[in-house]
Amino acid sequence: MRTSILLFVALSACVNDRNLTYVKDYGGVYESSLTGRACDADSGRWLEGAVVYTHIVNDADELIDTRETYTGADGTWTLDELRGGQTYTVYVQYGNDIVDMFNIEVPDSTEVAVPTAACGADLGRVAVITGNYDDWEPVLTEVGVTNYQVINGLTGDELGQFLSGPENLAEFGALFFAGGHIEEDVLYDSDGSDTAGTVTAVRTAIRDFVSAGGFVYASDWSYDVVELCWPDRIDFLGDDESPDAAQLGEPGTVRASLLDHAMVEAVGGDTRDVSFDLDTWPLIESVEDTVTIYERASEVTYRDGTEQYTQSDVPLLVSFYPDGGKVVFSSWRTAANLDGRGPSVIRFVLGE
Repeated sequence: MRTSILLFVALSACVNDRNLTYVKDYGGVYESSLTGRACDADSGRWLEGAVVYTHIVNDADELIDTRETYTGADGTWTLDELRGGQTYTVYVQYGNDIVDMFNIEVPDSTEVAVPTAACGADLGRVAVITGNYDDWEPVLTEVGVTNYQVINGLTGDELGQFLSGPENLAEFGALFFAGGHIEEDVLYDSDGSDTAGTVTAVRTAIRDFVSAGGFVYASDWSYDVVELCWPDRIDFLGDDESPDAAQLGEPGTVRASLLDHAMVEAVGGDTRDVSFDLDTWPLIESVEDTVTIYERASEVTYRDGTEQYTQSDVPLLVSFYPDGGKVVFSSWRTAANLDGRGPSVIRFVLGE
């Protein structure tokens, strides 16, 4: 039975493919394989349609055979029927260019996964604030971000202590907030119970973190992070200081237009369907001039009490740059939009 193992890649100097002489196969067991993922470093997205190949050679450096395949839409590739106990030089070719090349050892009868880094995103160490309504872990894995630590967002004291400490945040390059984390006495104090001043300390620490070059991504119901820390950048529906006041959007699928030209090029299209699968979602009414709108819906519906309303030209995905850092907000739940162009959209805003 094959065993699945993870080996680190020994990168080699970039040289031209060897001139090999084809000889008859002298035998061997061909039960090993290589799997990996190819990134287009220029666009910061996974590379589709590239040729991945390697040569099977004998001890005299004579060619026995060549294995090749093409990368899929998400950049993944697999080379099967390799002979174990050999170090392979793997080439990734797109058009006429060799865009990547590395050496990797393949033991007998094994499936070797080539480690892949984030494609287009260099966020450093990432803190993921957990919540009840979004799940960043599968999202980050899908887009190639693996260096993250999970912070419990469902225990108020623990979350408040973490976010209010500048020394805690300084250990990370990015904070990802999943909707549904504790907010009372962390981001706002609606009943006057925050006698320790945690709310003020948290808002200040998050703003200072971004000003020092940090990256913040808040999704869906965690919009309060953005609204309360940078109230002048984005005008959400309802009263800014009232918890969850903007969460009035009706569930369903919304056709989004992609407005950023570089994003359109990177993800391969100017529209996509966005899923709003919770009972409600937060609406943006308008944004300040310094805010970039990546996605917008021509019209959405929302409900306030028993009355239903429509709103036109609603931003769905935005970003802005306070001082040295970056803040991104998506009104949709990231874990519910990991099909179609969703991963490419997220990958683009992380790596931009």
